[in-house]
Amino acid sequence: WTVEEMMGMVKPLPGSEDKVEQGGHCLGCHRKIWNAVENRIEEKDVCADVILDVCRGRALEEPYDCKPGERALMVSNAPRGASVAFVVRKDVPGATANATPHTVHDALDPFLESIGTGGCVSLLQKVVRRRPRALRHPDTGEEFDAPVVLGAIVRRLLDPRQPGIFLLDAGVYVSARQHLLKRLLIIMAEDSEYSDENACLLAGAALLREFDASWEPLASLMERWEGIALELWRTSEYDTDKGFKWRWPLLFLSNPRVSHPQC
Repeated sequence: WTVEEMMGMVKPLPGSEDKVEQGGHCLGCHRKIWNAVENRIEEKDVCADVILDVCRGRALEEPYDCKPGERALMVSNAPRGASVAFVVRKDVPGATANATPHTVHDALDPFLESIGTGGCVSLLQKVVRRRPRALRHPDTGEEFDAPVVLGAIVRRLLDPRQPGIFLLDAGVYVSARQHLLKRLLIIMAEDSEYSDENACLLAGAALLREFDASWEPLASLMERWEGIALELWRTSEYDTDKGFKWRWPLLFLSNPRVSHPQC
């Protein structure tokens, strides 16, 4: 069998049947999707069109000399031939891929697993947008404070074991981490208080994950991302029905794709 024939044997997802002929319904061994990446590491006299400090969320001026414990990842596959350098820490990354549960709640963790990555991201934005005080489990009736639910969602999406999403139209695979970072940017722009520093912090990490999927963030950086999610919830004042500054209701935990009345 040829590579094209083997890709044709992959069953398409609903709605992508028309992409089978061109092989766009799966990544497989599609030569048009897989590209060689030749990133290099520099520490002295770093020069590039854009130099981003991923851990501090700011742009740096060239030439830049990395401080002790830093290194610059030089990206060769940036759009329009631009040269981009990402300054990151050389410390050992946080051990997130372990056998410990995502949360300490036996009821909350299975629920988040059941709605998947897309459902978790959608629920994250709804909690920030509607700013509830707490959420109620649809099956057990147990109530969880909103920060507990937000923290559980963020930690689950940051876990490298969490499945990502294959975007059919773009023909690319987006990891759960990258999906989280991009959605936090959208939430910041649509539903909460905007911060240039936090936006640069999230955007820089999301870009680096796109150019170098092997990059592992430090545990301290992931904790800061979780802190940003909680801060977005605290500063959110938007309500789709009443405008700004409204009371904190109690919501039902449910599938984010289905609307439920408040209680």
